[in-house]
Amino acid sequence: MRSLRLAAAALLPFLLVGCAKEPDLALNSIHDPASANFRPTANAGGPYSVVVNQSLWLTGSCGSGEASSISKYEWDRDGNGTYEWSSTSTGQTTYTYTTSGNRTASFRVTANNGATATASAQITVLAPGQAVFISFSSASDLDRFTLYTASGTYSITGGALRITGTSTQSIAEAELRDFAFGNGAIEVTTRYISGATDYGYGLLFRSGSSANHYRFLIAAAGQYGIWKWTSGVAQALKDWTLSSTIVKNGTNTLKVVCQGSAISVYINGSYVTQVVDSTYSSGSVTLDVEYNGMIVDFDDLKITPAP
Repeated sequence: MRSLRLAAAALLPFLLVGCAKEPDLALNSIHDPASANFRPTANAGGPYSVVVNQSLWLTGSCGSGEASSISKYEWDRDGNGTYEWSSTSTGQTTYTYTTSGNRTASFRVTANNGATATASAQITVLAPGQAVFISFSSASDLDRFTLYTASGTYSITGGALRITGTSTQSIAEAELRDFAFGNGAIEVTTRYISGATDYGYGLLFRSGSSANHYRFLIAAAGQYGIWKWTSGVAQALKDWTLSSTIVKNGTNTLKVVCQGSAISVYINGSYVTQVVDSTYSSGSVTLDVEYNGMIVDFDDLKITPAP
């Protein structure tokens, strides 16, 4: 009996090989841009947020490696069922919504062989003064940010966004997607966890890129500062300054209020200082950690555009 069982076991690999499933060539071909059966992929980006009467940048795209096989990109930006915008070269465009509320925009790509793919994006159009609030209570909140993974790791931990710096050459950044901040207020609660106490963490705002923006930072040792970055070069508008309003190695709420060229900052509800600079009037909002090994939690991000 033992030898029969061994013989059956010995035959098993051959039986499995003989029953191996042939690859599904038709399925593979629909993902091959060179195939006549190719089916494209559409990505509408988002979710998006914009203040009424401000221009929104829509970032539609096709799948990786598919661009050479796409003949047309289209948007139905107002959600009326008609694709009123098209391009043969890009899925990126702008649109201005004149009334507040929630919208669904549709994006479509057409391949050279005539095949199409569609995707939709949710858009929140804010009334002047209406706040954006992110509690970081769900992993889906991460989807609202572009995360720079080359310089940091990001997770929802204990109901907050935890950012860990992993680079000595660049900062860890979580940039709120598709939201332009001009005038108004930005507020976020920070909690220092561990790492260097003499490097900063906090807010980038009115950011046109990682090289051009304003930056409001605190350090766990008890300092704060405000800088303007131009083409990657920092200029101190308020250099590192000790402040008794900062809870060292602890939890601190940061607030920036922008009105034209005036930038006022608050820490834990107390006014700290104001600087005046008119270089940047609008741009994105980013949460950042400045140094390798530093761990900081961010919670209850609130952005209130000016009425």
